[in-house]
Amino acid sequence: MYAVPLAFTLSLLGVCEPLDVDGLLSRDKLWVEPITADTDLAAELRGWYHPRGRRLVENEYGNRFYLDVYGAKWLAFEECLDSDKGTV
Repeated sequence: MYAVPLAFTLSLLGVCEPLDVDGLLSRDKLWVEPITADTDLAAELRGWYHPRGRRLVENEYGNRFYLDVYGAKWLAFEECLDSDKGTV
């Protein structure tokens, strides 16, 4: 039998407080951390994204996260990452 860990049992790379929606829209780029128990998917989708209008953020590969699921499927951070886990 196989059990999936809860979404927050795996740590995010961001170590500071996540940005609020107004805060992330005022940035040119931001670090996105997906909220998922799938570590491979999280590793593939995390990274630098750019706000596109008031609806979504997008990275250079065309991956998108929509603002209406912010806090449920993804979080955004400024430039505060754990140096042991990732680099800026």
